[in-house]
Amino acid sequence: MASRPEPTRTFPFLVLFVLIAAASPGARAVDAVPADGFTGIWYEITSGSGWGGPWNANKYGGGMATYPQQVAPLAIYRPEVDKTFFTVQLDPGDGNIRHALSYYDHQTGLVARPQVWLNKGTGDAHDAAVIAIDDAGYIYQFNMTHGETRRAYIRKSENPYDISSFTGLLSNASADDMAVFGNPASNPGSSGSPRFSYAAAWHVPNADTDDKFLLLHTRYLSGQRDLFTSTSADGDSWNPRRTLAQIELGQYQTSWIKLDGKTVGTIFNVHPSSGSQTGLDGRTDLYYLQTRDQATTWQAADGTTVVDHSTGNQPLTSRPTGHALVYDAADGERVYLKDVNYDAHGNPVIMFLTSPTHTPSVDDRTVRVAHWTGSAWVVSTVTTTDHNYDHGSLYVEEDGTWRVIAPYLDGPQQNGTGGEIGVWTSEDQGANWTLTDQLTHSSVFNHSYVRRPLNADDDFYALWSDGDAWDESAVKLYFSDKAGNVYQLPTEITTDFASPLLVRPIPEPGSLTVLAAPLVALGRGRRRGVSAR
Repeated sequence: MASRPEPTRTFPFLVLFVLIAAASPGARAVDAVPADGFTGIWYEITSGSGWGGPWNANKYGGGMATYPQQVAPLAIYRPEVDKTFFTVQLDPGDGNIRHALSYYDHQTGLVARPQVWLNKGTGDAHDAAVIAIDDAGYIYQFNMTHGETRRAYIRKSENPYDISSFTGLLSNASADDMAVFGNPASNPGSSGSPRFSYAAAWHVPNADTDDKFLLLHTRYLSGQRDLFTSTSADGDSWNPRRTLAQIELGQYQTSWIKLDGKTVGTIFNVHPSSGSQTGLDGRTDLYYLQTRDQATTWQAADGTTVVDHSTGNQPLTSRPTGHALVYDAADGERVYLKDVNYDAHGNPVIMFLTSPTHTPSVDDRTVRVAHWTGSAWVVSTVTTTDHNYDHGSLYVEEDGTWRVIAPYLDGPQQNGTGGEIGVWTSEDQGANWTLTDQLTHSSVFNHSYVRRPLNADDDFYALWSDGDAWDESAVKLYFSDKAGNVYQLPTEITTDFASPLLVRPIPEPGSLTVLAAPLVALGRGRRRGVSAR
């Protein structure tokens, strides 16, 4: 769906050259284009809001530099170089998304000037990017499309841990690439371009096969969102895609990798084909599956095999039963996916939101956590919030603390996407939750889409952006450390590295401290000095 009419724009020559060169078979490395700062994309969906609120509300909107919640990972910490690499959606002012890469250097406390690997040529924030990093340190950016309108890309850094140049891997001139990512003969759609949507790209280091890359993604077939997977040894040559699920009118999913470096789990809901909430705005129930063999088979949390591709493509075509079902929604109750993580025993912990409606309203939404205990799913309530698309992240920490960092507190655009960022913790595996900190306060705009880095380091623990939930605005990006310091990524950068701006200092130990003034830069903060590790 388009958020608003998008005028035809002329790309700068250099960016156009990047697009052409990177899409050509055997293309040489292309230099990335330095961005002038971290200015994020603003985006909204206006269709289907159906609510005559005081703001003539959109369905959702605001700062979408780290949107959408289905895709992962956006950030990865690599201890080998003590850096957190991340990709965000930037907009220099023309409304076109730039997929940019940067990193935070934990040794120096500086952030690298963002390097644009792709001008997507659209303002549709669904055309997002995720990253993967292989064992040798090469960075891969997966640039997805929304539906069948535009094309997808895969790029690889020219050198390990280097964001300054890349090579295009996915080509619309390659018969092999098109056989995997093109439209099937039974449903050709818009032919001529490789496509994948809502992607999660996992490098699975302990996989039992040479095919360490596992790409979970969505394809729109006859308007229906279905779930697919494909694997690769090098991020370039991909094995034929397998169909994970084709249930009723489609599904959404989001996924994560276990600490064992071998198991990938996914959560998904279903767009019902009948009942009180049919169609793509309907989403019901919550399911969990995991794979230890790169999507050849998928099991429920109790180990029962639900999908088996060992003898051919055998997709899931009806709602699974047994322990694959995590939450059985009531009639009319909508289920929105938020995050999936794992406890110290490898048992899944899932955060999701339930809502009585798909439109903005004054009704409370309930944020829940489901935990697999080894024999059953136990569901508890974290808090309530005021919008379906209030998205945060769930952390399961080494000391047993469960932590939620999310915009579930009231923000300046009440009943709009996002809000103020709070921190909720549980010391008893989700049975009870306490608001222990508030990271933003008296903000001008709502904060939204808090994202958790893979293998998150304490000094770069969460990444998000802000923006007006109702009207187009400037969009800034932020990150926080585990202790509660909040930093803004600089909106203007002219050098290779810059200092993040400290906007919220650490609270006093044991206190729930918030700023008494709007969230603005307080000064330049050096993250930390040279580390001994």
